[in-house]
Amino acid sequence: ADEAISCFHGSKTQYGFPRFLSLKEFKKRSNGYLHENSCTFGAEVFVIEPDKVKEESFTLIRYPQQNTFTLTIENWSTLGTDPQFIEFDCEKRKWKLLVYPKGDEAGNGKSLAVYLEVQRLTEKMQVYADFNLRVLDQLKGKHEEKQFERWLSASHPQVGDANFMPLKDLKKSKKGFVQNDTLVVEVQIRIVSGPGIAPSKPGPRVAPSKPGLGVAPLKLGLGIVPSKRGPRVAPSKPGPGVVPSQL
Repeated sequence: ADEAISCFHGSKTQYGFPRFLSLKEFKKRSNGYLHENSCTFGAEVFVIEPDKVKEESFTLIRYPQQNTFTLTIENWSTLGTDPQFIEFDCEKRKWKLLVYPKGDEAGNGKSLAVYLEVQRLTEKMQVYADFNLRVLDQLKGKHEEKQFERWLSASHPQVGDANFMPLKDLKKSKKGFVQNDTLVVEVQIRIVSGPGIAPSKPGPRVAPSKPGLGVAPLKLGLGIVPSKRGPRVAPSKPGPGVVPSQL
């Protein structure tokens, strides 16, 4: 296709067609490719400059050495609407595990709300986190657990669920979530990105409207190309490369 783009580099310095035109058609006088035993070849080249993109590298850390943190909430039945939380360090970052005992506005006060929040990020910093939030069943070990994964930033530092589990389930002692008026919530960080900035994404490349560098036609032998030429025959099986312009 005329809009095909080829990328030249150290290990790929040539593009073209192994079967551009059959020798039979090339030598046929009525096609006009040969005139007085001479022919002319040409190539038209458009150069596209790549976007200047700044990229930053980062590292994904799987199951950090210390990756499970526990919030034990006592006197559960006497708590109001204020969030309960613990702050902790993981892979050189500050984090906060938050629990809203009476739920928050997003859950209409009918569900336990649980969130993980990363702290002290600058405007351009982003952190990837893959983690589990769980409310422990202190009787049978059948914990209520959910998995999350997200890129976190200064403008969106928090992820979790406003409807983590119904508050009515916490009131049923046989379910084991609240024992001795105590609720236990954990976060387990499975994967986290190390310090750095998330890589930026390159923008689209746009072909120039006007040709860049041109290559003058290469003349072989003596003579000129006749002004009138016969029809050209397209190659039967083009190879990879840039389609040459019509001469």
